[in-house]
Amino acid sequence: MRLKKVYAHAQTFWRDMSPDGRALAERRRCCDLMLDGFARGSRARFAGRVLVDGMWDNPNYWLRYSLLRAALGLASGEEAGLVGEYRNRQVRATFDAFGIRNVLSFPAVPVGSDVVARAETLVRATRSAEDVLSWDLPGEVHPAIVYDGILKRQRLASLDVGRADFRAAVVDALGAIERTRRILDEGRFDLVVISHPLNFHWGSLAWQALSRGIPVALIFGLFGVLRFVHMKVPADLFKFYDRPTREEIDELAPSTAQALAAVGRQYLAGRLAGKADDLASVFAFQRNRDAVDRAEICRAFGWTPDKPIVGFYASNWFDWPHQLGMTQFRDFLDWTQASFAVAKRNTDVNWLFKPHPAEAWFGGVALSDLLAAEGAAPHIGIVPKGWNNTGVMGALDALVTYHGTAGVEFAALGKPVLVPDRGKYDDCGFVRVAASRDDYLALLGRRWWSDMDLRDAQRRAEIFAGWWFCAPEWQAGFILGDDSRQDALYDTVPELLSANAEAVAREVEELAGWWRSGHLYYHTTKMARADRFQISNIAECGT
Repeated sequence: MRLKKVYAHAQTFWRDMSPDGRALAERRRCCDLMLDGFARGSRARFAGRVLVDGMWDNPNYWLRYSLLRAALGLASGEEAGLVGEYRNRQVRATFDAFGIRNVLSFPAVPVGSDVVARAETLVRATRSAEDVLSWDLPGEVHPAIVYDGILKRQRLASLDVGRADFRAAVVDALGAIERTRRILDEGRFDLVVISHPLNFHWGSLAWQALSRGIPVALIFGLFGVLRFVHMKVPADLFKFYDRPTREEIDELAPSTAQALAAVGRQYLAGRLAGKADDLASVFAFQRNRDAVDRAEICRAFGWTPDKPIVGFYASNWFDWPHQLGMTQFRDFLDWTQASFAVAKRNTDVNWLFKPHPAEAWFGGVALSDLLAAEGAAPHIGIVPKGWNNTGVMGALDALVTYHGTAGVEFAALGKPVLVPDRGKYDDCGFVRVAASRDDYLALLGRRWWSDMDLRDAQRRAEIFAGWWFCAPEWQAGFILGDDSRQDALYDTVPELLSANAEAVAREVEELAGWWRSGHLYYHTTKMARADRFQISNIAECGT
């Protein structure tokens, strides 16, 4: 492992010192200086100490921070940067361009000599993956944060507590918790800004800050717009997806609800046509282009077309299963195996199990390999690589997902969706939500959609789609490119700001008002204040 890290650092150094690398560094420096000047031009003033996460590096992240910086006047406060193990030099250069001279190194923060012994104690007492979820951790950090962090490292379908790397991961997790405690003890910060709510570093930092009453700003982005979250208590970490509630949807004026539903339909039409640029959409609707319909699916698996087809859309195994507070299952593997067992018994319908659209990109264990070990059944099929998701969705009669975007897309088509647990939209009125694990498994065994009001569910899903995916009309062309474009974004950020000065100024104004309001979610608040809307990250709109 150490040799791999040395090799990776050597590769990075060679790339950065190449002519292309030096040219990129210059573009980055110019962009950073522009962002700093923009933020310092704000009249807002912040009197306090701010910890700025630099453990993740992306041009859009620094743009998002600059917008928050301008809205709250953070440049007038005492900003401290926090760098991590990777891209240390690049992030320090950005902090320097921002005038942030106090830079802390997360890996350099010392930990107690007993951290290995404490890890050994936990490891010896742990017999199963379930045991990890009941750990009592320092700082009362939620064990799900550690579970998901270790799972991400192992890149398995479920945590393997007997694997050789488990002990080292526990040592790192406890070390991260202690480092964040020391950073908060010494810094006495009034605000913590983070790029992610997950993993050992960000999760333990945010959890312990919130436990001390320090507000945390998560400056997330998705679908081309800002998804900032104003966290105040530790439980907010498991609510980090900026979205409206059922109550907020019900309180909309009829004209606003109608406008949101209309733009939601417009957006979803573009998304299902493969025109959105977020990573999940690219893999679901662009990369896999093989057209398919119900007749072809039935021929492929030898099914009679008059029997209902229920789709099961799997999640990526190690993509933070507990990110939204999973309680009914241990992890996505537990959910999938339990669901498959019921599906084998329920022959009244045909079942189509679909891997996560980015399964190949994420890597790790394939859904087909795991289900092969569970035993085949003639009424259960697995979506092969290449089938376009729009065609698959059109062929299905009902859908099961944990909290995937497909739940919104499918319900907006007027079709029934079942979710087993809390998630992004469980309380919004357009999906059926199981009351417990047992209730979910019982529902799978029957036609759970027979008594659903699908017309009302479709209307709510369309409104939700407009509110969640889209943007106010004043946003105009100020639509951010997807974070996955990484350094290529330095070619577009300066023009994005200069060409949309009016929208950028409005964004800063809206951010300031949202922060003062205390509402958890920025995008939800921004959309609630608007009365005219537009699509967001669809090819015909934005950069």
